[in-house]
Amino acid sequence: MGEAGPVRAPVTPGAAGGFFALASAITLVVTITLLRPGGPLDGVWRVKPAAHAQLLAIGPLAGLGFLGFSAVAAATSLGCFQHRRWAWRLAIAVFVLNGLSDAARIPFGAVAEGVLGAAATGLIVWWLTRPGVRALFPR
Repeated sequence: MGEAGPVRAPVTPGAAGGFFALASAITLVVTITLLRPGGPLDGVWRVKPAAHAQLLAIGPLAGLGFLGFSAVAAATSLGCFQHRRWAWRLAIAVFVLNGLSDAARIPFGAVAEGVLGAAATGLIVWWLTRPGVRALFPR
């Protein structure tokens, strides 16, 4: 039997690009519902009506924050599809921040959500930082 070669993940740039494209689309819908409440897209909040009310109470700033993240996710998506090193770095930064925000929920009683979210994002960051995956983003 021969020696196993380095871990190769040719699907990773496309998977990351697809993930961030979906994240951009979802946060754009959220942006619309927060900046123009009462429209046909408000149905997405049936899953978390309390979160919707909290975000609406913040005012337009909440919608603008989601709009900003939507733009970052769209740029990251495009960069991942193009195998850009900056997109790989940005993807890691987004996942690290997400994991930290999930972990920050733990002391406030959302233990299961916090632990699961932090663990999942930790695994994604671990995967993205593998040498074989990093090598797929050379430019």
